[in-house]
Amino acid sequence: MKKHFEVAAVLLFVGFAVLGCSVTEEKITLWKSTQNGPGKIADVIRDQSQEISLRSAATVALIDLKEHALINDVFRGLPPDDADEVILASMPALTRQIKGDSAEDSGLSSTQITAKDGMYLLFAFAGQKSRKPVEDELIRWCTEGDFRAREQAGFNIRVIIEKIGVPVYRKMIKNLTIDKRNLMQIARILRASENREILNDASRQLAGELQRHLDKITDGHLTAAAIIGGKPVADMLVAVVAQTSLPIQLRNYALLAYSTALEKKNVSSNDKQVARLVSAAEDTARPTDHREQIYLTLAQTVSPATVASFKRLLKDQTFFWRMVGVRCLLRQNGEAHLDIILENREMVTDTQETEELTALIARFPNLKSAIVAKLKSNDRFSMGLAIGVLALLGTQDDIPSLKPLTRSRERLPAEFPDKTVGAAASAAILAIEKKG
Repeated sequence: MKKHFEVAAVLLFVGFAVLGCSVTEEKITLWKSTQNGPGKIADVIRDQSQEISLRSAATVALIDLKEHALINDVFRGLPPDDADEVILASMPALTRQIKGDSAEDSGLSSTQITAKDGMYLLFAFAGQKSRKPVEDELIRWCTEGDFRAREQAGFNIRVIIEKIGVPVYRKMIKNLTIDKRNLMQIARILRASENREILNDASRQLAGELQRHLDKITDGHLTAAAIIGGKPVADMLVAVVAQTSLPIQLRNYALLAYSTALEKKNVSSNDKQVARLVSAAEDTARPTDHREQIYLTLAQTVSPATVASFKRLLKDQTFFWRMVGVRCLLRQNGEAHLDIILENREMVTDTQETEELTALIARFPNLKSAIVAKLKSNDRFSMGLAIGVLALLGTQDDIPSLKPLTRSRERLPAEFPDKTVGAAASAAILAIEKKG
């Protein structure tokens, strides 16, 4: 009985060997359409006695079938050097598939996406020989063609970057060129890296590229620059704003990008940038709206030079610019600068200007506590403004602070609509009560 069993075992082994020798690429293709085909294809990859060409064809076949779990299982079980050889042999076919028939991405095919997903899975098992070819192809996928189409296809770009890391970022930096599509999407990925060295290099690359091609810059380029940020980008944006020979629309785009980058904390201002912007803001030959936006952008920075510039505006001959100075001081640090504003009562010359100043201060509700405190001021200009502001942004809780003032017969400056403190306080209480 034992002898019969041994003979049967030998015959079974021989049968498997014969089957193994009979494997062809045609059979692998046939197995792709059968129920048990994936298992048979996986066995071909596992069988180290098979030709490497057949094992690579079997690998591509499993990828075509999207048998991701089986692919992981097979390659996890192979000796590392053997897996490396199979992956390297599979790369030419996968590379042809991933590139597709056209360099354009307007219609990524399922074959391209499937091949890329398979390559991503193989990367985990790639060794000394195959790692670079797989990595290079995945990086190419992430950095060339239509970024939007590729960003959402299968294992997306962000997942691939998490796997590969810095080499992808390095390639992306090289692609920060004036003619590159999808600069904003690439910039967002670089910003998300939170890698200071990568961001600094990206900032230098993009700033230099835009500086060399000022005639081709669009708002999209500058938006990407604001996302990447960094000192080189900030210096470049300020240089564009300062350069009066450039189109005003481009200067406005650059100013908006700088402002956005400041708001997102992607750049930090420095004394040189502030000095150039102050000089530009005070250049009366520039368009009014452009100068106004420069001043408001300066309000996002913190510098003695900006405060000095805003204080000069408070004494401007034009009421418009005086109010720009107020806005800037309040934007920059309302609580710290409120007294600077109130000390310049010559800012307003009539009732209408006083009402506009009052409405402007009321646009900063964070100043309410400081405003309430001014109700006890000995300066009637400060008190009158405080009462007027509370009429606009006050609540029922502020009425007890206003009520004692209703009995006052002290006169307010002539620029106020109400002649006395009492009349102004009573009007403020009535306005609050009407709001409910």
